[in-house]
Amino acid sequence: MNTNTTRSNINTPSMEIERKYLVKKPSILQLSAHAELSICGIIQFYLISKEGAERRIRARWKGTHTSYFLTEKREITPLCREETEREISFDEYVNYHDERDFSLSSIVKQRICFDYKGQLFELDIFSFSDKFALMEIELKSENDTVTLPDFIEVIKEVTNDPHYRNRNLAKTQTL
Repeated sequence: MNTNTTRSNINTPSMEIERKYLVKKPSILQLSAHAELSICGIIQFYLISKEGAERRIRARWKGTHTSYFLTEKREITPLCREETEREISFDEYVNYHDERDFSLSSIVKQRICFDYKGQLFELDIFSFSDKFALMEIELKSENDTVTLPDFIEVIKEVTNDPHYRNRNLAKTQTL
């Protein structure tokens, strides 16, 4: 790890409340017929856990711009986690690779963000699945009502199923 990186550089934790759904993988053409899309690429690596936190580094690119992030999450409930995330430099990103959990594969995905009835959805299409994808929505409260897009075939809600957590997907490489 870069010795110039200190815990004080990490943002204050925030609560991440989200629901997650297993969906039939839609085509970009199908999605763009119903919503304006924002698309980016993501590769993430999990780091060795410290102090009970799930840790990862992520490179995220859109066009020619790439950003790098360090994220730590602690589960409060299956629906709610404490999340601390900060943007890091490319050098820090490279240095964090020394802390990788080599028992896990990288996660490579295309993230498609779109608005449906005033709700922002994130659809993750994984490199290892040609049939399924995961769709998430972040909420302000665990009791918020979600109106699912009628143009995406939802197979089931998987919020409470640990098999569909990205860290587990890094192990199984299957949906």
